[in-house]
Amino acid sequence: MNTLKSNRRRSVSKIGEIDFKDAVAKSMSTLSRQDGAHRLTINTTIEGLIPFHSDREMIDILFINILSNAIKFRHPHEARPKCDIHVDLNTEEAILSFRDNGIGIDKEYLGKVFDMFFCVPGAKTDGSGLGLFAAKEAVKKIKGNIKVDSIKGTGTVFSVVLPNLMDNDMKRKFNKLIENSK
Repeated sequence: MNTLKSNRRRSVSKIGEIDFKDAVAKSMSTLSRQDGAHRLTINTTIEGLIPFHSDREMIDILFINILSNAIKFRHPHEARPKCDIHVDLNTEEAILSFRDNGIGIDKEYLGKVFDMFFCVPGAKTDGSGLGLFAAKEAVKKIKGNIKVDSIKGTGTVFSVVLPNLMDNDMKRKFNKLIENSK
């Protein structure tokens, strides 16, 4: 009986207001022992003063895995490895972009990077091929979308669209405020 209650409790999503800068800081703290983490510069830009609500655990999984890849696949000859994160918020969704200046991914592998256990052939990393799969599953669980674009030797961009799970009454109030401010 306790096992059933425990499993049920774990499956309940934790919807709440998301602070994206905090999500970045928390992820980088978690990844701080990863080789090269201290070298990666993160630039976060947030547009829109709208509260964003989502599943905190799924957001953490997304950020940790995308940022882990930016660290692992940073360009070895890049003096300033970085990941620029752009978040555009509105009452319906958040549009996120994670742009790094890492080694990039060959076009032929872009369709496979979210597959379980897929590792780009020849990539010099100790990855398991689960990180981007986990990121995609987290995004899918909160009914969002994720895609990747990359240029070998230049960097990678992960684009994510997540629904704003703010309650409808609050959405109406914010939409009215926005309309009245025009």
